[in-house]
Amino acid sequence: MDPHAELVQLLLDGARYGDDEDVESAIRQHVGVDSTDEAGRTALHMACANGHESVACYLINAGADVDIKNKEGNTPLHWACLNGHKSIVKTLLEKQAIISVLNNAGKTPVDEALTRDDKELMEIIHEASKGMGDDISVEVEEMQDDEVEETLGDADTLTAVEDTEETAVMGDCS
Repeated sequence: MDPHAELVQLLLDGARYGDDEDVESAIRQHVGVDSTDEAGRTALHMACANGHESVACYLINAGADVDIKNKEGNTPLHWACLNGHKSIVKTLLEKQAIISVLNNAGKTPVDEALTRDDKELMEIIHEASKGMGDDISVEVEEMQDDEVEETLGDADTLTAVEDTEETAVMGDCS
């Protein structure tokens, strides 16, 4: 494996497993923050899918694209919604992630959130959408199990990175 590929793998694995030091090391060694694996997944996909908020914030501050799609068309927001990582969903929406983007299966992040039947998650999305002009009108209080469609069969877990000269701080998403 060439040295650059090893650093990309360090970044992706670090994001997948929440290893702040590996992520910071890879970025310091000029690995692109939006570098991808063979499935088109970035470190931000991995951090968001696995609930590693400090890594996700670090990557966002390092310039990661919050709307980048993997080969299946999923964005980091799709994965955070699918896996119910509320604080990451909120952070991505605060960073202007597109809530209405469709993946290759024709699903939006909202569709993925609905699979969880999680009222608090839907409230976060609803509140964030008001300020974006994408008011998502879902009657959160009236959600029933039989009203929630299953939109994904097998859910894989993910990872990502790109060049940046900015200084990012682990865990600070401001």
